[in-house]
Amino acid sequence: LLGGHEEQYIVLNFISGKTVDQHVVRQTTDDQVQVFATDVWRLQEIAQKLYPEDPQRQNKAFLGELIYTLSVAATLTDGTLPVYIVK
Repeated sequence: LLGGHEEQYIVLNFISGKTVDQHVVRQTTDDQVQVFATDVWRLQEIAQKLYPEDPQRQNKAFLGELIYTLSVAATLTDGTLPVYIVK
């Protein structure tokens, strides 16, 4: 969490097995754009592994992970970033 944080967008990525490449984002925008990207599919995967037999606890764990992650984004920025969903 070191260095300047100039994120302009939050990206929630739902495409399983794929992640947002921050280097590509910066390269294609001449270092003008930074995004706070979250692989939602990975959060869901972690929750399922934590509680393989309990969908209710999986959901609770997933929501906790997501809220924590978005709280980090709000802390590192002014909290007003637009959110984009990638499916």
